[in-house]
Amino acid sequence: MGAHLHLFRWGNVFYWRRRIPGFSPEKCMIQLSLRTGERREAYMLARELTAASDRMYDDMSRNLVSIPDARAFLSHSSTSNWPGCAELIW
Repeated sequence: MGAHLHLFRWGNVFYWRRRIPGFSPEKCMIQLSLRTGERREAYMLARELTAASDRMYDDMSRNLVSIPDARAFLSHSSTSNWPGCAELIW
């Protein structure tokens, strides 16, 4: 599947999964079913999700956004911008 981080396939479905870096003493993960078995579509969705989460993590590191607000933003973004995707798992 190339070198695309945060993207993996389980069975016939692609998932996007990412660790939340350094904002919690626990290992926190965000996982999202992309609800597609098509590699090209999964890559495009994963790139968009990675870019959105990068921006959010940057804002969190500068204390511009709280963790609950970040959760709400990413949950809302995942369902409104990518309606085929499942809800986020935190």
